[in-house]
Amino acid sequence: MKNTRSHFTEKVLHNYNQFLEYFNANEIGLHKDILNAGHVAESLNDIAEYLYIEKKALIDNDYNVKKVSDFKKELFNKSKDYNIVCNFGDAAKHHTLNRKDRIVNSIDDAKEWLVLIRFEDEKGYYYIVRKSLIIKADNTDYLLQDLLYNSIHFMSDVLIHYGIIPNQPAIEKPVVYKKRENETGVAILNLIGRQFEYFSLQLPQNHLISHDKGQTFFKREKGDVFCATIDVKMKIEPSVFSS
Repeated sequence: MKNTRSHFTEKVLHNYNQFLEYFNANEIGLHKDILNAGHVAESLNDIAEYLYIEKKALIDNDYNVKKVSDFKKELFNKSKDYNIVCNFGDAAKHHTLNRKDRIVNSIDDAKEWLVLIRFEDEKGYYYIVRKSLIIKADNTDYLLQDLLYNSIHFMSDVLIHYGIIPNQPAIEKPVVYKKRENETGVAILNLIGRQFEYFSLQLPQNHLISHDKGQTFFKREKGDVFCATIDVKMKIEPSVFSS
């Protein structure tokens, strides 16, 4: 029988690690990041229900609630990040949300963006293309990859409080910094498509500069040197309908 701990380790952490592996690979084109993020969000949304079933008496007393929906509202009040993630998890499952208290309308509120970043090393400037997932909630844009990471830590604290897990799990944040990929400083983008399927690609929607290996970022200002070339490497997968 699955319990809260097994759901957390086998679903939440497993899904997050799968999401992170593909996200860090910096390959874009088939919306796999949105799908993978949806799996993480759905499992994070479910973890509160597993916990409530297992620790109902304690939770009812601690939060002065009588049902799981009220418990989740209390968690949402404590963490806006977790609230957005759970709304996105519902949207990933149902595509569109119609309830009055929603802050995400549909899975289409999540977008894959490209960010072009200028780093610097002993050889000078070089450029890296990074993916970023943007989720619109309450008419504000958030970084979905950061919300997933923050929500795991938030719920881990809740699970620790109720004795489900002993401590915070060792999970990594999505990679931003990357060493120079070539002598010329050209940014490399791995693009993937599928035969006979519609495909579109937007150029980088944001341009950032980092002087400290990705610890802090600045938007490009007028006069900043920003002369980047992107080397696009494209791979076409065979159609799923090929015989």
